[in-house]
Amino acid sequence: MARLLLVDDDEALLELTAEACGLLGYPALTARSGAEALELLKASPELGLMISDLKLNGTMDGFALADAARDLQPGLPVMFVSGYGSYAERPEGMSEARILRKPVGMAVLKEALADHLGPA
Repeated sequence: MARLLLVDDDEALLELTAEACGLLGYPALTARSGAEALELLKASPELGLMISDLKLNGTMDGFALADAARDLQPGLPVMFVSGYGSYAERPEGMSEARILRKPVGMAVLKEALADHLGPA
């Protein structure tokens, strides 16, 4: 059963990250857009974490997706990935958001997943 949702419009990177999560013992659902992610969240209330790219194609960026996701699942932990890493700009209310630098290495990914989901 999937424990997290990965959201990225870069299909190759999304699949690579999902495979890495699976190898680490954290099966993941994947979405290529904010709209697809919200549909999966509606159907999967058991998810314990969402990791989203900040820059998504379409009308919703990663921060807007996080707001919409928390409307569906209050308290859902959300992390972000960006080529800018921790230097990415954050809107008001997201100043403490954890942003991992893309591409995310296995050790960093493992630590981040364990922090939010516990041991695999």
